[in-house]
Amino acid sequence: SGTIALVGGSASLIYNSVAGTSQALLAGNAYILNNAAATTGTLPTSGSSTIGDTIKIKGRSSAPWIIQANTGQIITMDNASSTTAGTLTSSTGVDSLQLVYVASNEWSVDWALSNGVMVLA
Repeated sequence: SGTIALVGGSASLIYNSVAGTSQALLAGNAYILNNAAATTGTLPTSGSSTIGDTIKIKGRSSAPWIIQANTGQIITMDNASSTTAGTLTSSTGVDSLQLVYVASNEWSVDWALSNGVMVLA
């Protein structure tokens, strides 16, 4: 419910604490997922996204979290990709990652910190 704007260089991120089980994700934001149950974050639509847009996720839960792509979008990680409108699921509730909008309809994992294997579906 609270937000903090951090400024570093020419870019800033707004940090959001998420207590619920669903969250619409916005570029330029970081989300700290606090719910004990699985939280699903839905990516912004491609129409509202620009190449280079960034989203960060930090889990603080016992349940894995899920990133949901919109219709027509995919999520890529290394050489793997989700199905269209697919998902990326963390291996634990404390995993972290940064997503970057790299091409039309494609969000890509820029970096991830995980205690296991994140799953694309």
